[in-house]
Amino acid sequence: MLLNQRPIPMPTLTPDIPTASIDQRKRGVSSVWLIPLIAITLGGWLVWKHYHSLGPIATITFDTGDGVIAGKTKVRCRSVDVGTVESVNLSNDLQGVVTTVRMNLDVGHLLREDTQFWIVRPRVSGASGISGLDTIVSGSYLELDPGASSKLSNQFTGLDLPPVTAMSVPGLRVSLVADEAGSISVGSSVSYKGLTVGRIESRAFQKGTGKVHFDVFIEEAYANLVAENTRFWNVAGVDLSVNADGFRLRMGSLGALLAGGVEFGLSDNVQAGPSVKDGTVFRLHDDREGPAEVAIEPTLTYLLLFEDSVRGLRPQASVEFRGIHVGTVTSISFDHYPDDVQHRVPVIIQIDPNLIAHHSHESTEADAEGIAQCVAEGLRASLKTGSLLTGQLFVDLDFEPDAEPAQVEQLGEFASIPTASSGLARIEDKLVQVLNKLEALPVESVLNSATEVLGTLNKATLEAERTLVGLTKASQSIEMLLASESTQAIPQDVQNTLTSIQTTLAGLGENSVMYRDLYRTLDELRHSLQSIRQLADTVERKPNSLLFGRKGAKPNPPKAKR
Repeated sequence: MLLNQRPIPMPTLTPDIPTASIDQRKRGVSSVWLIPLIAITLGGWLVWKHYHSLGPIATITFDTGDGVIAGKTKVRCRSVDVGTVESVNLSNDLQGVVTTVRMNLDVGHLLREDTQFWIVRPRVSGASGISGLDTIVSGSYLELDPGASSKLSNQFTGLDLPPVTAMSVPGLRVSLVADEAGSISVGSSVSYKGLTVGRIESRAFQKGTGKVHFDVFIEEAYANLVAENTRFWNVAGVDLSVNADGFRLRMGSLGALLAGGVEFGLSDNVQAGPSVKDGTVFRLHDDREGPAEVAIEPTLTYLLLFEDSVRGLRPQASVEFRGIHVGTVTSISFDHYPDDVQHRVPVIIQIDPNLIAHHSHESTEADAEGIAQCVAEGLRASLKTGSLLTGQLFVDLDFEPDAEPAQVEQLGEFASIPTASSGLARIEDKLVQVLNKLEALPVESVLNSATEVLGTLNKATLEAERTLVGLTKASQSIEMLLASESTQAIPQDVQNTLTSIQTTLAGLGENSVMYRDLYRTLDELRHSLQSIRQLADTVERKPNSLLFGRKGAKPNPPKAKR
């Protein structure tokens, strides 16, 4: 019954629902996060400290990495470790080895533009002997030689051989230019009056000029001995010369004979010029004789076309301007100008325009324009004999006073300087002109006239001989006459005569009787002449006076007899 009862509905009530309240106050960071935060900060500081303590990176390129090991090979400067090799890799072009070096933090200032690196390993050199023996035990290492530049760099090219003298060593560094290297090598001595004062640091061949260049180091104490007019010459050998004094033999030291050597000094009776600076270039001569001259730096190439024979002209022959060496012959070949219709011989020369501008008053421009100006004013090239014994020729540049107007022409790839006939060709031309004049002369008539003159001279000679015979006879007669006693007595007779004349003249003095009688006679003669003059005047005035006498005249009384 309880199941069939309907449920009694309960009254509906609205219950009270509780609401949550939010606390607006800030809560602090949990101490749990402090541990990872400290760990991250400490790790970042450690990383920063690690990289901050690392020195700069330098990249060095060598031809080979023989003996260089990454992480082990050290970098040293004057036997002090200044870095470590980090990696050794081949270059992209497979032409070298790129070595990455981590330098110490406090030596970053050593990485300058002119800083040098090289690998120190055992080496045997004829000039410097044996070096690097300590690396047999310790292994190879990189040597650093700090440069003097103020600019920093981290890219370098390593040296194949260690420099003979470090850049930091004070002294004078000059360059020498020679046609051939000979026995001079890196490390060869440089001496002054037999005293070693420097050494050869490097030797290189310049393809552009065809010359061999040497870098020379002179110790600081002897640097002032090198002047602008200093002469450098090769002493690596035996010099045998023949001159008016006979044979002269010069021989260098044993070391110079084995390893080569260079000596410098001034020519006889030459005063030292101004001092030189680093980088000055000198010419290396084969011997000591001759004036000092500055080495040339040929920068201009010209083509010469010669109509004369070039027999005796060789490559490397000298090109001179008024006796000054200004260039070199580089090539002689028809290939340089094959289209020449006159079939002239092409000769290629290289010259230094600075020397021509320095010694020429016609132009002061040391470039192609200056040479063109000189050509317009008469500069010509000719062949001249350098030695009568060997017949060697050289190219001579000089101004021709009677040169026809010309200019530098562009023939193919070369500029061309006009040429003039050589001295031998001029002599041949003059001989031909003389022979032509001789051929034009009337030789037969001249010979006939000469024959007649010779006949006349023959007759005159015969007459002269006859005359000489007569003169000889006359001379003999005179000798006989002079030898006779009568002729020899003539001086005594003359002396006697002069004595008589002197005695006679002594009797004609003022106090002599003859002088008084002569004076009286001359007085009477003067009175007689006056009377005759008076008579003549009277007769002229009165001719009848001869008959009647003078009027009023009285006869003169007769003179009384004595």
